[in-house]
Amino acid sequence: MEKAEILERAKAYIAAEKDERFRKEVEELVAKEDFKELEDRF
Repeated sequence: MEKAEILERAKAYIAAEKDERFRKEVEELVAKEDFKELEDRF
C-alpha cells in the first residue's frame, strides 16, 4: 500500500473515531510517520 493511501485511511479514521485515546494513538503514528505500524492497522 502506498504512503498516501495509508495516510488517507488514517486521517479518515481520526476524523470518525469518537474515542479520544484511539484517535490520539493514530495521530501520534501519523506525526511520527510510522508507516509500518499504520499499514498494519489500515
